[in-house]
Amino acid sequence: MPSDPKIVMEEDVVRYVLAASAKQRRRLIAQLEYLQKHSFEPPDFQEKDRSGRWLNVKALKPFLITYWLDGPVDELRIVNIETVR
Repeated sequence: MPSDPKIVMEEDVVRYVLAASAKQRRRLIAQLEYLQKHSFEPPDFQEKDRSGRWLNVKALKPFLITYWLDGPVDELRIVNIETVR
């Protein structure tokens, strides 16, 4: 049985997580773990980054999580998180 991909976060994402309140941080970690377990599901939408790579965006209230799945090394790369209301 395949394992869940390892979560890897960009530096700005780590700063976002550390700056969040304890309650928001718990919610965010729960959403990241959900995304980790369901990374095979289609995203809500996609967008291209500056290099032309397609990034997946998942809306997991109250967050928009932008990521890409790096299959060869089995990593879920989190490149941006936004809080939406």
